[in-house]
Amino acid sequence: MEEYMIDLSEQSGQPIGSLYLMQIAKTSIDQMSFAFMDICLAYLNQQGPMAAGTVITMIDGYNDVADDIYVIPEIRKWMTALLQKYPYLLYFINRSLDSHINILSCIGNVVIGHVGEPNLTPKEYVRRGINPLTDVAPRRLVITLPDDIYARMETSLLDYGQRVKDPNGAYETIKMIKIVTNRRN
Repeated sequence: MEEYMIDLSEQSGQPIGSLYLMQIAKTSIDQMSFAFMDICLAYLNQQGPMAAGTVITMIDGYNDVADDIYVIPEIRKWMTALLQKYPYLLYFINRSLDSHINILSCIGNVVIGHVGEPNLTPKEYVRRGINPLTDVAPRRLVITLPDDIYARMETSLLDYGQRVKDPNGAYETIKMIKIVTNRRN
C-alpha cells in the first residue's frame, strides 16, 4: 500500500496544480499516523488559495471490503482525529468526486445510509467490469455533524481563510458543509 499525492491536472485538461489525487494507505489508518498528511498539508498550506478545492482523496487497502468507508470503525476514528488536527482540511478538498461527502460521513452521523443494490468490493467491481463512479447509483446519505465539530471546523476555516487571504474560499467551504450536513444555522 502506497501513499502519494500526484498532480492529475494535465491528464484532466486543467492547469497544472489544479487537481491532486491524494492516496492514503490503510497502514496510516491502522497506526493512527498522520506523517503523510502532515507532508501533504504543509505543501497545500504553502500553495495557499491556489490549493482551494484541488484535492481528491482515496483510501487504499480496503479492496476486499464492501462497506462504505463511513461504517469502518478504524477509518472513522482516523478521520475524526485528522479533522481534529486539521479542522480546515475541507478547504482543500475537491467536490467533484464526493471526497468531501466521504470525509463528512466519516466524522458525522449518517442517518440514512444505503439505497439500492448492495455494495460490492472494489475488486468485485473490477472483476464484473463495473465502474462504480459511472455505473452505480450514488448513495443517498443524510449526514449530521455534532455542533462542537461543526463549530470547530467553521472557526478554523474562517481563520484559515483570513490567514491565506481567501475568505470567500473559506465561506464557500462552510456553505458546502452546511448543505451536505443539512445545517440550517
